[in-house]
Amino acid sequence: MEQKLIPFPIKPNKIVILLSFNLDGKIFPELFEEIGFSALWAKSYGETENLLRHNKPDVAIQWQAHPNDHSILELVKKYWKETPVLLCLNYNGKLPPDFKELGYAGYLTIPMSMQELFEKMYAILTQRKRELLMELWQKLE
Repeated sequence: MEQKLIPFPIKPNKIVILLSFNLDGKIFPELFEEIGFSALWAKSYGETENLLRHNKPDVAIQWQAHPNDHSILELVKKYWKETPVLLCLNYNGKLPPDFKELGYAGYLTIPMSMQELFEKMYAILTQRKRELLMELWQKLE
């Protein structure tokens, strides 16, 4: 899947989710799109930075390549400080010792369930996006 630009203003009827470039681009962006999200994904750090210059995600997911990989968090905070970032505990299954200081809005365990994803997102999204999230959840049931 090629990187996807969503022109401003962001569609108010979609939840825009930025996926880490470390995730498989052939599976995850399409999976999130099928659920009903508007997924942003690029192949590299540089392409992700370009996406963030032109797109404001409602939420982002950091998938770590190594224990000190906070690249998505750093990029999102550079361009959109108010966008919450969730950390996937995919590297070693443990929270980093400085988790709170790093600025993550929460974390996701691996393997992750849809219910966990939706619960964590519900806790950090705006009221309007929460309503959209509930609509997506009802469609999945």
